Amino acid sequence: MALQLPPQPVSSLLTKELLQRAFDLIDINGDGQLQKDEFSSGCDSMGFDLKSEQLDAIFKCIDADGGGEIDFDEFCGFIMKPNEKDTSDVTEFRSRLVAIVSDVSKPTLKVAFDVIDKNGDGELSKSEFLDGCSSL
Repeated sequence: MALQLPPQPVSSLLTKELLQRAFDLIDINGDGQLQKDEFSSGCDSMGFDLKSEQLDAIFKCIDADGGGEIDFDEFCGFIMKPNEKDTSDVTEFRSRLVAIVSDVSKPTLKVAFDVIDKNGDGELSKSEFLDGCSSL
């Protein structure tokens, strides 16, 4: 089941700090730009199962200046300002990304961990982790 965008307006859910934290988690090399390989890895780590064509289309949509990299302003602009011309893939991606970014508090993560930790041993086995990711 896909994560759904909460009913509140996007701007009331997200702060610049939350967006920066999400961006920084994806920006592996720390250069302030998301290259396509970093973006792809970040999407994979967040549980997005994107086909190559979908990844290309979403990357191109976020990379507003067409420079081949996504900077923080482009990232924020994509999240905060939906476009009526967006495809359903782009709209769903944005909704899921907002849901992920807006709900990263420690209590939320603890609950999610406990749900995924099926045997309750306080550790996630590879199978528990993969099962948990696929349920998103």
